[in-house]
Amino acid sequence: MTDYLPLPGTPIEELDTPCIIVELDVAERNIAKLQSAANEMGVDVRPHSKTNKSPYWVRKQIEAGAIGVCCAK
Repeated sequence: MTDYLPLPGTPIEELDTPCIIVELDVAERNIAKLQSAANEMGVDVRPHSKTNKSPYWVRKQIEAGAIGVCCAK
């Protein structure tokens, strides 16, 4: 497996497939909405890492206010 890392803005026609495409603004907005709702309810967020499978998104969730992350082996 190679480390394929296309730059943001790469035309879709030039992407190798299969390739995950993430709308960063939408994903970040969803993280903020979840954290805001949890804050309003007075509960902590500790998302499961299998949901996003990415240290990048785990860090984003912690930066937004998650108190940690759950994971299984």
